[in-house]
Amino acid sequence: MSNHLAIATVTAALGNIVHAAAKSAVPGTGLRFGRPIAAATNQPRQANVYLYNASLFGAMRNEDLPQRNAGGVLTRRPSAPVSLSYLFSFYGDDAAFEPDRMLGAVMRDLHATPLLLAGDIADAVAGHAALAGSDLATGPARVKFSPIALSLDDVSRLWSVMVQTPYVLSSAWLAEVVQIDALEEAQPAAPVLKRGADDRGPQAVASLPPQIDALWFGLAGTEDRLPALPSLASLATGQVARIAGRRFAADALRVEIAGKAGSGATYLLSSDADGTATLHMPDDAAAAAALAAGPAGLRLVATRGTGEQSSDVMPFLLAPRITALSPDPLPAAGTNTLTVTCTPQVRPGQIASLRLGGLEIAADAHAAQTDTLTFAVPGPQASNGAIAYLTVDGVTSQPVVFDVATGSFAFDDAQRVHVA
Repeated sequence: MSNHLAIATVTAALGNIVHAAAKSAVPGTGLRFGRPIAAATNQPRQANVYLYNASLFGAMRNEDLPQRNAGGVLTRRPSAPVSLSYLFSFYGDDAAFEPDRMLGAVMRDLHATPLLLAGDIADAVAGHAALAGSDLATGPARVKFSPIALSLDDVSRLWSVMVQTPYVLSSAWLAEVVQIDALEEAQPAAPVLKRGADDRGPQAVASLPPQIDALWFGLAGTEDRLPALPSLASLATGQVARIAGRRFAADALRVEIAGKAGSGATYLLSSDADGTATLHMPDDAAAAAALAAGPAGLRLVATRGTGEQSSDVMPFLLAPRITALSPDPLPAAGTNTLTVTCTPQVRPGQIASLRLGGLEIAADAHAAQTDTLTFAVPGPQASNGAIAYLTVDGVTSQPVVFDVATGSFAFDDAQRVHVA
């Protein structure tokens, strides 16, 4: 990284290299900077260095992005990576091949040492008072040189349009990368006061964190059936979740479930030798209060020694479950209030609805976390014996039971609404 004097410093240092090489081939050769001039009669021996183009180095354009945070505060000092294109021209006695000898010596030296050394930069700064204050030598990367292959058409356009003088023997070279820092400086990072708990420093572990490959959900009592039953689309309290993955071996293994509005719970697990952990979802008051129906995520946390390693979060759907319907039966006349008791509790801001056959009813407003929802059901439109489906935040309850004797699923009659 360097300041605005970097380009001029590269030009001066490169001029010194070209001049030294040309003088080694043709003693008495001078040095000139700037646009090439037309060769005159008795033209003195001379090497000309001309910076004819500067452009941003494409491969590094995005290295320091983003440079500011969301508040507009500079987080990293911007730096412009620049590529410089030079034209070296040589003047002398063509009969004595002086331009040719100069060109050969310059190409020889630049090929042998195709970069700016710290000594080259120091000599350039010392030889030009205008470059005092250049800090190019302190940059982490050295400027490198490479020849530019110009076609006959490129040479013609360069000399006729840009230089606008009769052609003399020349060679084009590229210098990159010159990095120029912005004047602004980013705020320094806060000092590190403590490295981990009790300043214990970094902790190295020999094992990788646990990894979750797949989730299987089922009703209690169905997890060990053969052939295995397909997974349910969502998980509810009182059901079973099987977590398949790798690297579950640990001193202790737990699952952390997190959902909407800070809801969540943590449960200890035991894993099988084949890399499967089984979670029996609790169906108690604590789970009803801690969890929330809707989209959620779970991860495994393995305790090994004094450290912990966690898996990535695996998303899943946590379904509500109806535990009671009241009154039963529902009066057939008029519009009546149906109270639905469910688990887990529904939190403020969650959207709940009840479907009875072809009738869908939004829940009455609830200002606090509750396990009872009320619905205004028009009796004449309600079908007697319709299954009640409760949907919370887009996840619908599962009104089914499993008959172990027959090995089949059936609708749960306790979740039917009777109208009389």
